[in-house]
Amino acid sequence: MRKPLTFFCIVSLTAILSCTSPTLLTPGGNSVQLLMKEEAPAGKALINDIVCERVKDIISAKNCLRNKTAELGGNLVVVDTIEVVYPNPSNPRMKLYTANGRAYK
Repeated sequence: MRKPLTFFCIVSLTAILSCTSPTLLTPGGNSVQLLMKEEAPAGKALINDIVCERVKDIISAKNCLRNKTAELGGNLVVVDTIEVVYPNPSNPRMKLYTANGRAYK
């Protein structure tokens, strides 16, 4: 009886921490320029639209978009929206964010 309870506690704690861990900027993401609700400068080529879902805060949302842009080989991300989402209606204090943007090179 003790082992299933321990396993359940570990799984629950891991799930909670994964939802609350900030998204850190990678070395590649650090070199990505970020623009908010603007058009990309002339000469920049669109790589792809990108989405980051269920991130802890606005800074993490921006970092996630920059990291994904770097992974695609881009050096500029245009942030279109960052929205608050509530995944659990019974816990309105738990805010998570979804960000949408466009990666450019």
